[in-house]
Amino acid sequence: MGRWCWYMVKRLNMIALLLLFVGVFVIILANFNLFVLWRAPSLPVIWTLDLHSNVFTSPTIDSNGTLYVIDENKNLSAVSSDGELKWRFNLDDLTRGEPIVSEDGTIYVYTSNGTLYSITSDGVLKWKLEKVVLPFSSVTLASDGNIYACCNVASDNEQERPTITGFAKVTLDGNVEILNENISFQAIFERQDGKFYAVNQNGTVYLVSKSGEVLWEKNFTNSIFKIGFGLFTLPRGCVKADQEFIYSSSGGEVFSTSEQGILMWKFSGKSNSFFCPVVGNDGTLYLGYVNDGLSTSTIYALDPKGKVKWKYDLQGGISAHVIVCEDDQSKEVIYITSADGYIYKLTSDGKLVAKFKSQNSSGFYTSAVLSSEGILYAVSSDGRIYALKTNSKVSTNSTWYTKSANFENTRSVRNFMEK
Repeated sequence: MGRWCWYMVKRLNMIALLLLFVGVFVIILANFNLFVLWRAPSLPVIWTLDLHSNVFTSPTIDSNGTLYVIDENKNLSAVSSDGELKWRFNLDDLTRGEPIVSEDGTIYVYTSNGTLYSITSDGVLKWKLEKVVLPFSSVTLASDGNIYACCNVASDNEQERPTITGFAKVTLDGNVEILNENISFQAIFERQDGKFYAVNQNGTVYLVSKSGEVLWEKNFTNSIFKIGFGLFTLPRGCVKADQEFIYSSSGGEVFSTSEQGILMWKFSGKSNSFFCPVVGNDGTLYLGYVNDGLSTSTIYALDPKGKVKWKYDLQGGISAHVIVCEDDQSKEVIYITSADGYIYKLTSDGKLVAKFKSQNSSGFYTSAVLSSEGILYAVSSDGRIYALKTNSKVSTNSTWYTKSANFENTRSVRNFMEK
């Protein structure tokens, strides 16, 4: 069953009430207005798999269609495209960072205590670095194949200074090199030119080269970034094709900076933003706000200058994200996973075209991912994976179509653009 939707079609010169049932449509004439109600179709289920553990971390998918999911029992599970559990790998701690998949199939996972894992596509540990990544921060798998993050390493003089913290590179074989110990940050994003945006808790944005040189730094807000619901660390952001950087603060403000660090525009929502902005094919920005009371939320579509194009209200508070895709006619569509237990499919102008409800109304607190075959995978909070049939395909023009740029979760524009 779908959801009833309505549109006012035409203002009529009459006072009447008339109901006409035509298939899934209901036509209502009332108070000079013509309304058409219709039941949005559901997304067909291909298969489901119960992981028997809560899940609050977004999944990742590789080029072979294998899905990687981390649950609250600290297991990394690999699930085949036909719904079979391939293997499980136990981690030493929980994580709010999604798995990252490299081009050679290596999976990288970083936990809340800062441990970084490198795991083969067969579930075998390659190497493990304990407490190396700054806790509750993000990492990026850059275009050169190395991981860049804010890292902690032991110093040569442990009595005076036990550890050194700063902008670091982690190589494919697990070697860590601090490139700049004068900056610390919680989020990092790679631009198309190979430079990085890094943002700290105080709202300071750094543009950093691969060698660790700070090219500029600017503060755009005095508000302190916070951890929302313990799900992931703010700030959250995305990078557009022209190197414009969009990020959000815990105060519900969204900032846009040029590649030179100039503030382009600022958008203020009515409450805190709890998921990352993503970019549409034409530069439209999609972001969501949880409204007062946390029981409802609103999706906003902003044009490239930060002006509201449309908004769409949901009944559930959002703790997940929009993903941008294309339909079989190459028209842009978006999918929204919501805490109310629904997945919404909207057109690029904000019209609902399909809707799916989870079993037992379990909420979706993580992003969905889309395979190259058009299968949408979403994981509800009770640990059930849903494989849903769609007519969609991965976006071909967006530089940042999901919370971490792409469905491999690299947080790198170039990794996506070169594929």
